[in-house]
Amino acid sequence: MSLIATASGRYFDKQFGQEAIKLLPGEYRALAGSGLLVTLLGSCVAVCLMDRQARVSGMNHFLLPEGSSDWSGSAGKPASVFMRWNC
Repeated sequence: MSLIATASGRYFDKQFGQEAIKLLPGEYRALAGSGLLVTLLGSCVAVCLMDRQARVSGMNHFLLPEGSSDWSGSAGKPASVFMRWNC
């Protein structure tokens, strides 16, 4: 598993028998080759993309806006704000 982005949530997943990366709200990861990306959703949204030909995949985990405009740090930013200012 070759990481394109940094991985802070690495752990060994016993159910799948391999190393995994857990994404928290506001995080995103991309992998070159095979790997396991995991997240837990409540009121958030995650998008998973994969290019089988290039053998690249990724996931993001975004918060949904709740009407506040005080987003300190990218982890608290809803998807619309993060995409507008960071892409």
